[in-house]
Amino acid sequence: ELRRDLRFVALIQLAALVYGLFTVWQARPLFLVMEMDRFKVVTSPDLDQSAVAALPANLRSSAWAGPKVVAIRPPASVEEKNRVLFAAIQGGRDYAERPEFYLPYESDNALKSLKAAKPLAAFLARWPDQQAAADKLAVEKKADMTQWLYLPVRGRQEWVAVLDKQGQIQGFLKGDGF
Repeated sequence: ELRRDLRFVALIQLAALVYGLFTVWQARPLFLVMEMDRFKVVTSPDLDQSAVAALPANLRSSAWAGPKVVAIRPPASVEEKNRVLFAAIQGGRDYAERPEFYLPYESDNALKSLKAAKPLAAFLARWPDQQAAADKLAVEKKADMTQWLYLPVRGRQEWVAVLDKQGQIQGFLKGDGF
């Protein structure tokens, strides 16, 4: 009777472990999407998996490499823009959740992010407790922090992405960037 009880407890524990691992797998960030004035964290449940599978290899997110940083292309027509707009208003997917709009985050697409970026000094003035983390990041990157900018990251928590003058992400700091 004791063996049966122990097997039952072990089975329940194993089921809880599998459920927990599945939940973590689903909640992991797949993409960090550059929207107009912010980055948005996109997870697996936010996406149509067939659209993700149709992405070119250079835009696919790796399971172990962390989220893939991508930009968004503008709508091809007014009809496409209205279709996405009305779908998003009704609780559907917005541009960030539509992989068919994804572009590589490099060169011109990365530079577009700088249009809405603000100086990192302004963020640190509002969040002085992040100064040590910013200093550490500057030392790690061997960069001049005074040249850095930031954009908010929309996700479950409040973070900002720290950008260099080419729009490349240098790191992240905790705090509300809006």
